[in-house]
Amino acid sequence: RSSTIIGFEGDEATIYRLGGLEIEQIENTIGPVNMLPNSNSKPDAPGMLESHYAPRKKFLVGNIPELIKQYAHLEIAVLSFNKSYEGVKHSLRLTEKEDMHEAAKNLFSHMRKLDEEAIELIISETVPNVGLGKAINDRLKRASIKN
Repeated sequence: RSSTIIGFEGDEATIYRLGGLEIEQIENTIGPVNMLPNSNSKPDAPGMLESHYAPRKKFLVGNIPELIKQYAHLEIAVLSFNKSYEGVKHSLRLTEKEDMHEAAKNLFSHMRKLDEEAIELIISETVPNVGLGKAINDRLKRASIKN
């Protein structure tokens, strides 16, 4: 799981990178925080480059069934939040029980595993954008940047 990086700009707490802590947890402890947008160059903290989490294989995020149809001519793998996809040679779920902590824990290992398969494209989807889902979606977005 990646780490959350928080700094202070003047008297205000700023989240440089979302990680294993939910924004709500941080705000319950230290009060309101600002979110720093991702940077293309000169990052303020490790892991802030837009494509930092990109696998070597082409990686797309969107509606999985639609992307499967659109790219049926390619060897694809699917990384889903919690569904299995029949007829796809390689399909991994981040979680079986819609558990965001489990999904966050599995994200990078599942991306690496699929990246090592004999495929041309990894298809994924966003997760519910609450709690740790915000950090997961950020990593998924960055994984698809180079494509």
